[in-house]
Amino acid sequence: MFGPISSVYYERINRGELQEDFSQALLLKKLDLLWEKINKPFLYACFNKHPKGLYIVGDVGRGKTYLMDLFYEKVNIPKIRLHYHIFNSKIHKSLSAYKSHAWENLAKEFYEQAHLLCLDEFQFTDVSDLMILQRFFKSFFALGGVLVTTANLHPNDFPFADKYILKQFTTFFLNYMDVYELDKGPDYRIKGKEGCQRVFIKEQDLPLAHYSKRSPINKLKECSYSFHSLCEQPVGIANYNDLLNECRSMVITDIKQLNDNDENSLIRFMQLIDLLYENKVNLFMRSNISVKDIYAGNKYKGPFKRTLSRLLEITSR
Repeated sequence: MFGPISSVYYERINRGELQEDFSQALLLKKLDLLWEKINKPFLYACFNKHPKGLYIVGDVGRGKTYLMDLFYEKVNIPKIRLHYHIFNSKIHKSLSAYKSHAWENLAKEFYEQAHLLCLDEFQFTDVSDLMILQRFFKSFFALGGVLVTTANLHPNDFPFADKYILKQFTTFFLNYMDVYELDKGPDYRIKGKEGCQRVFIKEQDLPLAHYSKRSPINKLKECSYSFHSLCEQPVGIANYNDLLNECRSMVITDIKQLNDNDENSLIRFMQLIDLLYENKVNLFMRSNISVKDIYAGNKYKGPFKRTLSRLLEITSR
């Protein structure tokens, strides 16, 4: 007998919408069990007073976000689902509102809105982020909050310079989280879409409207920006969110090749693509550079795989 998450998954397989994946099927069992613990707390209280959350790790395009979202749709307790970039931005913005006991009050604010927090693309890059995460989640978990998150790396594998601080965080964090790693397999975001060309339009090619299959371009709320204005200026997540509130279709012009000397621009570009993907915004780019040649460095080769995968999925919309 299938659980609530597995049932939806196999219904969609039967309709031909999904392809069965053994590693995903094992994850579904864990999601079904967590659903039971969250939605039937009295049944499990004598075994585990605080159900552990779930940290889903795996390569790009393996279905991590898709399965987390299936779980999120079925849970019937107060909940919030955010991309990690948005979550991090909210945390930084909200902290300034509290003059004392900031972490406890901030965690309480989140917990009152949502006992379950689902985060897509969990990550951290510096000491300040790590300290903020640990202080927030220490208070959030103490209140009874549960976290389900996706990531491309195991917490121990993040390329973090200070291994001692990283160890402190992961020791604390994994007391409240079970880790499930999806086996290597196909990238479902790009499967069958490798030849799609819509996202990239060479400067001399047809007008943009030619590439829109769903409606005339003037009905798509098109917004056009240069790469320089979006990624080479001091802008951040809040700025991108404001832009996405204005348009459902974005054109980025003058894309240039990036290397490790363009670190800030590259990080902004990856964050922007994450948010476009998250908000289901149509994307068009005017460039003579191939999508696979945008980044020519080494430092961010791993994280940029996710950006490439998401770019190729956006092209199929």
